[in-house]
Amino acid sequence: MEPKLTLLLPTENRSDFFARAVRYYRSLGLDCPFFVADSSSSECASRNEGMLQETSQGSFPIEYRRFPEQIPFMEKIDRMLEQVRTPFIVVGADDDFFVPGALRDSLRFLSGHPDYSGVSGEALLFRLESDQPYGRFSWIDPYPQKSVEMPTASSRLSTHFFDYTTTWYSVQRTEALRHRIRRAAALPLTNRLLELLTSGLTVVEGKFKKLDRLFLVRQSHSRMTSQSPADQMDLFDWLTDSQWPEQYRLFQDCLAQALAKAEKLSLEEARPLIKKAFQRWLSLSLRKASARLDRLDAARDAGWAARMPALSAVWKEIRPWIPRLIHSDFFFVLQTIRRGDEPAKSN
Repeated sequence: MEPKLTLLLPTENRSDFFARAVRYYRSLGLDCPFFVADSSSSECASRNEGMLQETSQGSFPIEYRRFPEQIPFMEKIDRMLEQVRTPFIVVGADDDFFVPGALRDSLRFLSGHPDYSGVSGEALLFRLESDQPYGRFSWIDPYPQKSVEMPTASSRLSTHFFDYTTTWYSVQRTEALRHRIRRAAALPLTNRLLELLTSGLTVVEGKFKKLDRLFLVRQSHSRMTSQSPADQMDLFDWLTDSQWPEQYRLFQDCLAQALAKAEKLSLEEARPLIKKAFQRWLSLSLRKASARLDRLDAARDAGWAARMPALSAVWKEIRPWIPRLIHSDFFFVLQTIRRGDEPAKSN
């Protein structure tokens, strides 16, 4: 049977995290095409290729493509999507973990619901005591995801931006994502606006579903793309930057074109709807930025999950806190982070 889903994993100068991801998916018996888009330095890329030559054997083939250093992220994804032949796609990161069983459930849902543009599920975000791929937990929190199932494109966009969660880490239709990424890659926008744009396009073009099972586990660390200086720019400084008016105009026009097409509006009718939705996102973001959650971060660093000496202790502490539906899937992630054991296959 021809595969229907491809996992696309971009990586850049994080060969240690990348090796962990490959080991995780290989051990769980990932049964879909696995594409890697690597824009690392020559030294790091050589390590990645060497590791893959040892790993990409038998039932776990990996399609690897090397890109120039400093290639814009959206351009790299755009060019890699040209190689994807399956009707569905999920784009991840080399420092995160998708649950293979949840990918299969998402694929089944999306295949049977043509009015939906994406599917995700429950997600968690954790940090280790070190900035490395392996170690002991410092904290773990929910990583919010939500369904967006209003009947009209404008109502979905307004609701989505008012209570924003990213749709990036989700199973989507390949051709639709290819079109969204191509539009985004052509615009000189900051990563913050690019994520918001692609997420907004996703809910404009269809409904979005969150399944009631663990779908994704993400790691927070200082080498995350979102921790780069450009992406950490203060929100107020970002809005008062000299490039902001032109960036917003490009962002608004791209979303307005999609909304006009979805609801048969003129651009003059669509632009105020985009403005209103963005104002809702901005209002929420400014409130969050004004109280940076320093005290919560400090509490997390000294939290209940810190300094656990072994996997059994981690599991004992975490188990009562996590909903029953995600216990077994998260255990496989714990095993991988502990490095010692190969995780058993998940359903």
